[in-house]
Amino acid sequence: MRILIFLICFISANIANAQDAEASKDNKGGDVLVYGDDQVNELLKQHVAINKKKCPHLVKGYRVQIYSSAGNGSRENATRDQIRFLANYSSVNAYSMYEQPNWKVRVGDCRSRFEAEKLKKEIQVNFPNCFVVVDFIDTAYLDNCK
Repeated sequence: MRILIFLICFISANIANAQDAEASKDNKGGDVLVYGDDQVNELLKQHVAINKKKCPHLVKGYRVQIYSSAGNGSRENATRDQIRFLANYSSVNAYSMYEQPNWKVRVGDCRSRFEAEKLKKEIQVNFPNCFVVVDFIDTAYLDNCK
């Protein structure tokens, strides 16, 4: 009796299989037609155009963080440290930013961690608590792009 039930289930499962192995091998794909708002399509075109640019504005890189603090007066202290940094290292960019709840000052636009570590070692005399962080950086070659 159990064998009969097993055979019936096995045979019905094979018969009920809706996919044909030969048909699935010949399927080469097709076109997908999407109906939607024209504004959505325009935004998608703009998105693709931005991503295809040869010169991105921001790329993943490294910076050295010289200040981070929260609380009263942290914004003024961040500005003070940014000015102090720029007075000593005028050729290096400095960025003051607010990431809740901290004010931070990050410096440099380093493409590699090695470059950032070199900068950190150079400024550690004046900013002993500095450390390297991953950040999106401004690219130096933007002026050469068209």
